[in-house]
Amino acid sequence: MAYASDLSAAFPEIWLPEMQKLRDFYTVAPKIASFFSDAAIKYGDKFHNPYENRVILETFTKGTDLSAQAYTITNEDFTIDQRKAVRVQMSRQDKKQSMYNLNASLARRYQASANKHIDSIVLGEYANAGDDIYNDDIGGAGATTSCALNSGNVSRIFTAADKKLHNLTRGQMTSEKIAVISPAAYEYLQLYFGGRETPAGDALYKSGASLNAFGYQIYVSNLLTWTGTWTPTDNPSNNDTIAINGVTITFKTTLSGGDDEVKIGAATADTLDNLVALINDPLNRLSSANYAAFTLANAELLEGCVATDGTTNATFIFKGCSDCVVASSADTWSAQVTHGLIGLKGFTSFALQLLPNTAWKEEPYQPSGEGSFIMDFFYGYKTWVEGAKNFLDVNINASSLN
Repeated sequence: MAYASDLSAAFPEIWLPEMQKLRDFYTVAPKIASFFSDAAIKYGDKFHNPYENRVILETFTKGTDLSAQAYTITNEDFTIDQRKAVRVQMSRQDKKQSMYNLNASLARRYQASANKHIDSIVLGEYANAGDDIYNDDIGGAGATTSCALNSGNVSRIFTAADKKLHNLTRGQMTSEKIAVISPAAYEYLQLYFGGRETPAGDALYKSGASLNAFGYQIYVSNLLTWTGTWTPTDNPSNNDTIAINGVTITFKTTLSGGDDEVKIGAATADTLDNLVALINDPLNRLSSANYAAFTLANAELLEGCVATDGTTNATFIFKGCSDCVVASSADTWSAQVTHGLIGLKGFTSFALQLLPNTAWKEEPYQPSGEGSFIMDFFYGYKTWVEGAKNFLDVNINASSLN
């Protein structure tokens, strides 16, 4: 016998007491840099760190004047002139009715975004390193060719680094030795150590974790800098695409009104102008008619990517994307390099205002009863002249990722 009873309106809905935890990046900046954080730091504060020149010994001859040598102190400094902020707007009624602690949740999101940004800045100092490690340093060919890594040569990065750091520091390798490598490079370390009966091999085999090996504390980071060049053979055709870190950009003769689009110009150079402008203005705050803004999700995936127009190509410096994967429907990518770091702890200095708690600000003149969570902080950083001698840029060929 069938029943017509329907009790579904009485079934309770279940909301879990906590929201899902997002996967945040593992950060290394405080572990490898000279880090200073204080709530008293103000925008415009300046940090000074002078250095002196060396003097040269002469052979003393009685009755002969010694040469007069100059002694010079040169100032280096950096200013707290970087400011990052987030503003999240919502209805205060919605905020009040939420079962979750939005202050705490947004504070975690803010902290995670700030940590990612700080790491990408510190790891992006590769360009100021005192020297480089290239393919010929690890037994390959090419004095300025990026390292073609494999499990057989990955260990030579560390022996090459020891030699170069000894020369740069005049043997004064007194600080903790550190290295920051990408997940792709870490895989080769796992293959190198995984089958060996050594403490490092055992640790990798059991946990796949970062480790201390070759005298270095090795960190694995997704936030190293990737650099690459895209060179179109001709002006892109309608619906041609390129992809960067999972974001597909479509070239259009006429913008369709969708997202992630670049207008094709009269010539290749014009189209490259439009592409570079989109990468550097991902949310189209300039209200350009030559490109359509990325979605917020795609803008987040490309955060830290800066493009430069080379007339016939576009070069990209992507801070915070260690193993960047790129593609193109018709044209080629080249000069793809992941920039690992290896050296002595404290090679660069970073000063940070302590991250404040999120603050809710009412907006009484908004008729919809809105308010905003406001979060901001200040910072400054610099690799000093002497600090540059304490680390190396490890140029790793990243083209095999694509």
